[in-house]
Formats: sequence, structure tokens, C-alpha cells
Amino acid sequence: MAWILAGVVPLAALLLWWLLPVNGDSEQQAAASVARVSATAKDWGAGFIEDDDPPSDAGEVRVREDCSHYLKADRPGTLAVLVRFVARKEPAREAFSEVRLYDNVATAEKYMDDWEEAVHRCPTQTDGKERFEDIREAYSPQLSGFDEVLLEEGRRIAGDDGEKLDEVFVGMVGRRGEFIVQASVFGPAGHATELRTLVVGAMQRMQRRVAEQAHP
Repeated sequence: MAWILAGVVPLAALLLWWLLPVNGDSEQQAAASVARVSATAKDWGAGFIEDDDPPSDAGEVRVREDCSHYLKADRPGTLAVLVRFVARKEPAREAFSEVRLYDNVATAEKYMDDWEEAVHRCPTQTDGKERFEDIREAYSPQLSGFDEVLLEEGRRIAGDDGEKLDEVFVGMVGRRGEFIVQASVFGPAGHATELRTLVVGAMQRMQRRVAEQAHP
């Protein structure tokens, strides 16, 4: 599922100088940068493979007043986006990562604010026939290298076709400067601790690659 859906401030000027030269190459530079940061199947751990859904850069998932999801054009200031889906058969897990790069810190901060607001406003959310309940902000483990981090947990009780499910999900979104990185994973009820470990690992690997963007 696209998420509820999803650095250090002194670094901002340096990131923009290196990634965004004032010529026609800035868009390609930004796209290449988010691709380098994005979590691959290997980043999620043993047994994960790329999902059938290809990497996507289309739009931003937002949450309406009635707590349903909709896809909206990326907000002004968005330079590049990449969403990558992965899966594991045994034991079954589904996961995705999302990386966003903006042209200023304030827009990235607003993305974080909107993400947190939706979590607190809508403990039950729908995405077509898909349904999520008990959505809440959870305690975020200390991850080095981020300006801010938010952790979300909940249950998925209905799938894409409305079929009944008994799953939990864990999602984490973090900001470093103009970068937003996000990792989310779904699995059977009772496995939240394992899912947190998977998410933290993917987030930390992406954060290290964000840091490397400033020190090529």
C-alpha cells in the first residue's frame, strides 16, 4: 500500500549546492539521488525480493477529512520521489520504502507535520476496499542522523479486494534536511517486534546514504 501516505539543518545549503546545480540537470540529479537512497530488497534482509509493482514516482498519498486515502499531485517544492516495493514469501511480509527530496527544509518539515496530523486525526483509515484500524503514533527508537523521526503502528483488517485480514503494520518516517525517508512493513498479528526491527534496519541504511549525498 502507498503509505499514510509516506537530516541536519546546517547541511541544507551544502546538499542543495551539490545536488541542485543551476542548470537543466537538477531534476536528473535529484532523481538519481533519491534512487541511491531508496531501500532495495537487500536492505530489508534475507529472503526479500523486488515486488511485482515497479518503483513509482507518481504523486503523494493524502488523507481526506473522512479519513480515506487519495492520490494528489506532489506538493510544490518536490524535486524527486521514489517508492519501492519488496516482499518475502517465507515468512510472508510486504514492505515498501519511500524517499522524497524537496528544494527547501520548510516543505520537508510540513510533510512531517501532515503525516503526524493524519495519524492523530484518523485512527481508522481506508484506501479503496483496504481498511486500517488502531492507527497510532508509537514510541520512536533513537535513530542517529535524523532531524526528526515518527513511528506509526496499527492493524490492516481488510485487503485490496476487501478480504478479511488479521495483520499489523509498522511505518516510520524520518527527515534529514530536505530529505524524507520512509519505511513500512506488514505482517501477521503478533509480530510487531520483528516488524519494528525490519523497519529500523531499512531506515538506518537509507539515512546513511542520505548522509553520503553531502560527502560524495
